[in-house]
Amino acid sequence: MGLAEMTVKVLSPDVKEFKLTSTDDMFTAADYFLLSLLIVVFHFAVIFHVNSSFLLLVVPPAALVVARVLYRRSRVQEESLLVIRELGVQLQTRYYSGAVTHRFVDKKRIRAIVLNEAVKSYAVIFYMAFIVEPPPNDDAGRRRRPTSSAAASAAPTHVGAAASDAARTLRPADADRLVLVLAFENLLPKLHTLLPVYRASRAMMFGEPEE
Repeated sequence: MGLAEMTVKVLSPDVKEFKLTSTDDMFTAADYFLLSLLIVVFHFAVIFHVNSSFLLLVVPPAALVVARVLYRRSRVQEESLLVIRELGVQLQTRYYSGAVTHRFVDKKRIRAIVLNEAVKSYAVIFYMAFIVEPPPNDDAGRRRRPTSSAAASAAPTHVGAAASDAARTLRPADADRLVLVLAFENLLPKLHTLLPVYRASRAMMFGEPEE
C-alpha cells in the first residue's frame, strides 16, 4: 500500500468532506523506460525491415507493458467521505483511469461507526466502518460481503468484533442482518489519519463531542 494524503474541507457547519489522495504516480520510471525501449525497438524494426522472428521476441515485453498500464489504470487514486449531518454519508472512489464510483448511506440506516484493527498479509491495518442496515428490499445484501477490497477481506463480514463499539452497543439479534461499509477501504490510511475522521463522523451522525 502506498502513501496517501488527507485533506479536510468544511463545506458548511453541517457538511464535511474528507479526501484521501494517493501520492503514487500512475506510471513509474520503469514503465517509461520499458515503453521508450519498445518504441525504439519497433522503430528499428520498421526502418531496417527486421524479420518476423525478431518481432516475436518483442511481443512478451510489449504485453508486459500493456498489462502494467491496464493494472495501474485500475488502481485507486482517491477516496473521499462526505458527511452530511441530516442526511448521512457518501463514499466516493476515483481511479487512475478516471472512473468514479459513489455510494450513499442514509443516516437512518447507520447503527454505529467503529474504528478497528485487522491483520492482512502479516501486517496490522486499521479500518473505519459504518455498521448499517441493508435497504428493506435487499435481502441478499444481508448475507454478502460489503466489498472485496484489502480492508474488507481482513475485516469481519458482519458486525462481529466491530460490535464492541461501546458507545452504541448493538443487540446480539441485530448482528446477523447488519453489514460493514468501509471508508477508505483501498488506500488504508494510518490510525492517526483515521482518528479525526472517526470522531467528526460520530459527532455529526450521533451528536457526540468531537474532541
